Amino acid sequence: MARARKVAALALELLDNPRHSTGAVRPLDRQLIRLNEAALMIDGQLADPRAVADGSSAQLLHQRLFDAELALTNIARFARAMAGFRLPAPQHFEARLALRDLVRGDNEAARTHAARLIGLLREGGLIPADEDRAAVVIAHRFAGSVIDLADALTAWEAAGASREGEGAFQPQVRLAGGWLPGSAMVSNTASLE
Repeated sequence: MARARKVAALALELLDNPRHSTGAVRPLDRQLIRLNEAALMIDGQLADPRAVADGSSAQLLHQRLFDAELALTNIARFARAMAGFRLPAPQHFEARLALRDLVRGDNEAARTHAARLIGLLREGGLIPADEDRAAVVIAHRFAGSVIDLADALTAWEAAGASREGEGAFQPQVRLAGGWLPGSAMVSNTASLE
């Protein structure tokens, strides 16, 4: 969760700074790589029956883990793109509040602000045919991704308490000594931060 909140915080910084340089994007890109590594390591650990609480389903946890990672990656990508558009103040405000709530770990509030952003976009009527079309589409996809993330995190918590989907789970990753193969130096550096 800490890496997810860091991604949201960096996306918020980019959204707040529309004139960001390409160098300002690098920390977000690095954090997205770390988020992916963390998801892969968690997935690899789900193969161990001792890593999953009694009554939980490794298969459902696996699915929800990658749903959350995809949604968060999309949020970062769309926030970066939205920073380059001049969103109307109410839309920018709701997008900003959604990111702020993700940083705080308040997924329900983030979902609420994302739904408000979608409402504001719908109030604008049909999607314009000019350059504003991209801004509307990206803002809508951003809001949808925030809702997807909140749903995935809610489902993650529920999957931790469900036996549904139980069965032989085969992770996509095999860990070597608890680490991703080939990532020892990166993981060591990340651990020291």
